[in-house]
Amino acid sequence: RKTIELANQEVFFIDPYLDAEFVSRYLPHVRMGVSIRLLTSEKKLSTLLPAIDTFVLQSKCSLSVHSTNGIHDRYLFVDKINCYQSGASFKDGAKLSPTTLTQIVDAFNVVLQTYENLWSSGKVER
Repeated sequence: RKTIELANQEVFFIDPYLDAEFVSRYLPHVRMGVSIRLLTSEKKLSTLLPAIDTFVLQSKCSLSVHSTNGIHDRYLFVDKINCYQSGASFKDGAKLSPTTLTQIVDAFNVVLQTYENLWSSGKVER
C-alpha cells in the first residue's frame, strides 16, 4: 500500500491473476489524478472487469486494462521510475504464505520495455 501511495503520475500492475479482490484491496490507495494500468491474463477477467467498472464510476480515475497470455511474473511500476517484483499474486498478497516485494534496479529498463511491449500488443479490455 505504501508503495502505491507514492505514485504521482501512474501505477502499472502486471499480474496474470488480477481479480475483483485486487481492485478493492489496492486501487483505493492510488491518489486522485494518478493513472492506473493493469496488464493481466484472461484468467480472471470475468470478475476483474465488473469490479473495475464499479471502481471507475465511484472514483472517476483513469484506468486501462489490457490482457495477454504472455505473462507469468508480477510487477508494479510506479511513475515509470521504480519497479517492484512481487513474489505472489497481488490479489493474494501475503495472506496464504510469506512473500516479498523486491525493487528491480539493475534490470529496470529491460523489464519496463518488456512489459511496455506486452502492453502495446495486448488486447484492450478497458
